Amino acid sequence: MEERFGLLFQILDRQYLAMSRRDRGFGTNPWSTHSRFLVSHGLLVDPTYAAPMRAWLGTMLPGSLLVLDEAYHAAPSHGGRYGIESKFTRAVRDLCGRFEHRLFLSATPHNGHSNSFSTLLELLDPHRFTRGVNVRGRKDLDAVMVRRLRASRRACGRFGYRRHCQPT
Repeated sequence: MEERFGLLFQILDRQYLAMSRRDRGFGTNPWSTHSRFLVSHGLLVDPTYAAPMRAWLGTMLPGSLLVLDEAYHAAPSHGGRYGIESKFTRAVRDLCGRFEHRLFLSATPHNGHSNSFSTLLELLDPHRFTRGVNVRGRKDLDAVMVRRLRASRRACGRFGYRRHCQPT
């Protein structure tokens, strides 16, 4: 992120949490110590990390941005009208509304179940989408989704197949 965009991110992990507590005191909220963090999906379901994040965000932190990479992991598995939500799906659901802006990224297509896909879209934009309600078509998705296929990436000349890609 620093090399490509000039943005510094702090990796929030067990080591950073221990360092933060050692340097600033046990009661310090680690989320208040930096403005940009990278955190693994697994830590978002861990109350040790998620509870201080919820406290820091409050009901909604103005100007905040959640970038969720590999967002397809937040989609519930198919298993009925609404799909079966994992701990991660529930954690993302709880956190999403606390961020003013949300950006979901994935190179993996959704699992093909419309209820699962509509739930993922509801996490992204609950005003436009509702879980259990099928997405009606491309028109509904155009406002919230950008789709790039390999063929279109190769056509622009900057990207080849992954195994042939060289850092720019």
